Amino acid sequence: SRERRGKLAAWWQCIRVLIMLMIACMLFRPEIVRTAKRTEKPLLRLLVDESVSMETRDMAAKDGSAVSRKEWVRSALTSETWTAMAESFKVVESAFSAPTTNSGAGLGGTDLAAPLNEVAGESSESRCVVLLSDGDWNSGMPPASAASRLASKGVQVYCVVVGRDDFQPDLEIAEIAAPSFAFVEERLAVPFTLRSRFKREVVTRVKLAGTGGEAASRDVRIPPMSSVTDVLVVRPKREGRTVLTVSVPVESGEINSENNSMSAAVDARREKFKVLIVETLPRWEYRFLRNALFRDPGVDVDVVLFHPGMGLGEGKGYLPAFPSAVEEISSYDVVILGDVGVGNGMLTERDASAVAAIVEQQGSGVVFLPGPQGNQLSLAGTRLGDIMPVVLDAERRGGYSQTIESRMELTALGIEHLLTRLSVDPEANVVVWRSLPGFFWHAAVDRAKPGSEVLAVHSAARNSRGRIPLVVIRQAGNGRALFLGVDSVWRWRRGVEDTYHYRFWGQVARWMAHRRHMAEDAGVRLFFSPERPAAGQTVFLGATVADGSGSSNRGMGIRAVIRGPDGKERRLMLEPHEKGWGLFTGSFVPAEAGAYSLVVKTEETAREARATIEVQPALLEKVGWPARRDVLGEISAITSGVCVDASEFESLARFLNRLAGSPPLEKRIRLWCHPLWLGALIGLMAAYWAGRKMMGLV
Repeated sequence: SRERRGKLAAWWQCIRVLIMLMIACMLFRPEIVRTAKRTEKPLLRLLVDESVSMETRDMAAKDGSAVSRKEWVRSALTSETWTAMAESFKVVESAFSAPTTNSGAGLGGTDLAAPLNEVAGESSESRCVVLLSDGDWNSGMPPASAASRLASKGVQVYCVVVGRDDFQPDLEIAEIAAPSFAFVEERLAVPFTLRSRFKREVVTRVKLAGTGGEAASRDVRIPPMSSVTDVLVVRPKREGRTVLTVSVPVESGEINSENNSMSAAVDARREKFKVLIVETLPRWEYRFLRNALFRDPGVDVDVVLFHPGMGLGEGKGYLPAFPSAVEEISSYDVVILGDVGVGNGMLTERDASAVAAIVEQQGSGVVFLPGPQGNQLSLAGTRLGDIMPVVLDAERRGGYSQTIESRMELTALGIEHLLTRLSVDPEANVVVWRSLPGFFWHAAVDRAKPGSEVLAVHSAARNSRGRIPLVVIRQAGNGRALFLGVDSVWRWRRGVEDTYHYRFWGQVARWMAHRRHMAEDAGVRLFFSPERPAAGQTVFLGATVADGSGSSNRGMGIRAVIRGPDGKERRLMLEPHEKGWGLFTGSFVPAEAGAYSLVVKTEETAREARATIEVQPALLEKVGWPARRDVLGEISAITSGVCVDASEFESLARFLNRLAGSPPLEKRIRLWCHPLWLGALIGLMAAYWAGRKMMGLV
């Protein structure tokens, strides 16, 4: 009623109503839908597992014969049912996790996430994915994360489980724990682990053959679906590098004979260990131990005898004083401490620290052999006391004496350990230890320290913590520590002379000094850990200068040159250890399996030591292991797909054919947010405003 009347004004009011209607219409989001028939076939991605585990022969061919998983997949993809898929789908096949040169050397594995991520990163053309695999995922990212990406794009994954759900009959040499070096004409123990996947007991003969003429064999009984660790003993006949091969014959019904043998290279050489014995009273244990080591052609022995009231012992092999110079104490591979302690004319604090230093820094070994005087209690609070494997009972300084003979009993670890192996056969080893003459005195041990390994305990005596530990070992930095809580090992000679007494102490000396003799030349020692690393595993290096001149405050440097099996060299500077004592450390990671040549050189004096590190393949792929249905089932569940057995593969193909009918393409024009719609609305609003002004309306 306020505005001007007339036809022109009415038209302007119609424009106003039209603007309001267009605005109201936008709230309903109007669209124009246009459809078009698809002319191209939908895309189906076929992912085929080509990993080593697919070589497992647990699939049945059409004629009933056993074929590998890989062979079954190739046969299934050439069947009439599957070839008909090409009429309905555009099939794009791709293989993944196929072994390459590096993976053949041990770095291979199955990465299920990588091919799924590749599909997820492509355009949205893929309607579905068919994955044929045994599900043995052992590399890369979790497959579930890749499946989630596909699910967000609406791509379904249909998994076909290729392989059986149980182990196939197989006999495998799982491991050889041979040392990196040995000594000519001396016992070389080669531990091995034999694994059986048979559902029955297997009795087989394990053989060891060396390129230097070494040979040994023994019969091994393996319970169903279990593994057995045993030892073969040989004596290297000549100096140089020899390759030891442990093998077992092919068992009836075995599906894989390629893992029935394993080889390890060992460097055989002639060297001597240097041992220092420190004692007070010359008890029987000391006398027989000294004689045993003196008669060992592979050991040089020095003795320090703190004889009470009579001065230091004199004679062949006796030292006039405890070695005080760094160069002197650093030359010993093993230090055997009898009933000695700190003070009272025995060791000084400096002596105890020096022994602890060569153990922790330079890889030497120390043996604690307490006695009735209880002098080793005074080591508590020193660096030697810190590396002792046990805690002594201070209230029983003199230990326990008894009139009834007692014996030691091996623990489960002691039965298998090389240090306490007096017989090659584990069962015979237990019998030997039970038949050994016993003891009438033992040390007062409260408990074994954390990190220690108990090899033998008292057969009867106990305390609040259990059986009294009597033979205990412990890793102490780069070296090893052994505690022997009895002083009657010399009695093992009764009836058998030196058979077990000499063998035990010979094993102790060689086991404890092993690391120091990995590589040595011109006063430079080199050791590494682990001795037989796997590809991709960190190898820790340690080098020492035997005369002690390599301490960090004297500015000496050590350079390592590493040559891999591919011939490429890598240079590494070894850094001085913070505690000195001529120790330099470093590390590297071998990328592939094979022999690595290692040379360490001192920069000032150009002295060097050489070693060869045998890097084992990192076997991620296992032939004969069951298929992992759970992994494939999870992928299908996340993507709303289906997981089927290999026997249902053809029915899956028919199901996919029914899904091949592609829906028509839809093109939606959204009017409510279309630029023309918005432009028209703005134009009408501008025209309405301008018309009002022309008509003089406010």
